[in-house]
Amino acid sequence: MRDHKQWSQGQLAEKVGMNQNAISRLENPNYGKATITTLKRIAAAFDVALVIRFVAFGQMVDWVSGTPYLDKGLSQESLRVPSFDTEMTPELGSVEDDAAGLWPRPGLGYLASKPSPKGAAGAAK
Repeated sequence: MRDHKQWSQGQLAEKVGMNQNAISRLENPNYGKATITTLKRIAAAFDVALVIRFVAFGQMVDWVSGTPYLDKGLSQESLRVPSFDTEMTPELGSVEDDAAGLWPRPGLGYLASKPSPKGAAGAAK
């Protein structure tokens, strides 16, 4: 965003109320550790919203790779974020997930599929 605005690190630092070295550290993926407070200050400097949310790992993979997915907003379904183990182990899914149509898990269409009610042996027949 800084490059898009054609701001120097010093200019952003001034708008955020930090020094240029702090901005440099934040921009370094191997060094910077931004706090939520700092991210809010940066968002304010760019006049944008800051969104922080918990998502399933599969949804993050889709987001990073550019794979489209349906964002359900702040629905009850979207607030039930499965752990990585649950997401990758279909038998850990709940009956409610199955009834809600969460198989395959959002974001994992190519990694997981709904388990067969009869197990792998029943599926092969």
